[in-house]
Amino acid sequence: MGSTTFDIIGRVLPGRKTVVMTRNPARCSDSADLVFTADPPEAILADLSDQGYTQAVVVGGAKINQLFAQKGLLDELILTVSPYAFGSGLSIFSDSVDLKLTLKRFWTLDDNTLCLRYGVVH
Repeated sequence: MGSTTFDIIGRVLPGRKTVVMTRNPARCSDSADLVFTADPPEAILADLSDQGYTQAVVVGGAKINQLFAQKGLLDELILTVSPYAFGSGLSIFSDSVDLKLTLKRFWTLDDNTLCLRYGVVH
């Protein structure tokens, strides 16, 4: 995830390793479950693979999503549609992308929230 997303969440996600992409070299962690890095997406995924991880979830924002999308490193896109409208909306990507998607699954999280899972066609 990006550092802004991490700051909003304010904690390590339980039961998983959290890798935070940042350009701030002062950000660091003593915990093995929390890593701050300025590495590019390919290096992050290679490092996780070397540690035995077989899956990773990119937890946006738009800048981080863009970095992985432009390198062709996304296999799925999961969107949550919530019943809120504010400002000018939130972007999924910070720049234009050209992804062909196929709907794999959808489900409700509650009476008003829908989750959509798309596969990225490579």
